[in-house]
Amino acid sequence: MTLPSHISVRAPGELFNSRLPQDADGHTYFLGLRQGEVASRILLVDSVATAQRVSKVLDHAKGHFEAASTMGFATITGKKYGSEISIIALNPGLANVDAAIREIHSIAQGPLAVMHFGVSQSGLAGTLSGTVVVANRSLALQTNYDAVPSDMVEKRFFRSNTLVPDNDVRRILHNHLIAYIKPPFCVTEATAITVDTMDASEYAQVLQPDAQSVDMKTHYVYDLARRLNIKAVSCSIVRENTHDKTALSAEEYLQLEEVVAKSCIQTLAKLSFNSQI
Repeated sequence: MTLPSHISVRAPGELFNSRLPQDADGHTYFLGLRQGEVASRILLVDSVATAQRVSKVLDHAKGHFEAASTMGFATITGKKYGSEISIIALNPGLANVDAAIREIHSIAQGPLAVMHFGVSQSGLAGTLSGTVVVANRSLALQTNYDAVPSDMVEKRFFRSNTLVPDNDVRRILHNHLIAYIKPPFCVTEATAITVDTMDASEYAQVLQPDAQSVDMKTHYVYDLARRLNIKAVSCSIVRENTHDKTALSAEEYLQLEEVVAKSCIQTLAKLSFNSQI
């Protein structure tokens, strides 16, 4: 990740606690954050550039916080409608999602809500590039490292059971997206497949024909949410349809990203933790 010059990068000092390492000042190893520097409402995004654009939706008042770690994570924390929200940029993959959510869980105060907003592709005929998919269920397609290229596709990958998001957060987000997204873009609720390799993404549609999006984070977010008692939901912009050979232009993507960012931030800001997780 390339960081803007105004975001300071923190290098951890001597580390303690081998399971969730922190330095003497309480900074975590991966995120480089300590208690009081991360909110209980989290938006995970795919890059620092995305985090900066999305942060424009926040109320930029005194107390705005930005930091980055030597491990490639960046955090922007601010407020919307009086609610504190942290936008965290992280790279794809299980290890990055696992490190981020476990460290957030260890230092955040009170109940926790995590939303993932990313980019996906689709191989389902008729799914328009520019579709925003709210993942109402997810599954993981993971590489079988004992398989060989000559094996049947079904033997080369492991397919997990499905998981679902928090119903309250999903419903609120979906309603916000419907209110804001206008043609030629659209929003739907559908199955998301999370893959661990580019090779797995190539066969995702074959092994799960009804899936409308393929990404590298959603199922990992849902799995950690159920293990750690976190409210969670994931949505993504389908930037490319590999079956129909269509893709969003950079201008179209940025236009849609702005609308989805507004919906995500408003959902987190207005979310109530009073309902049962």
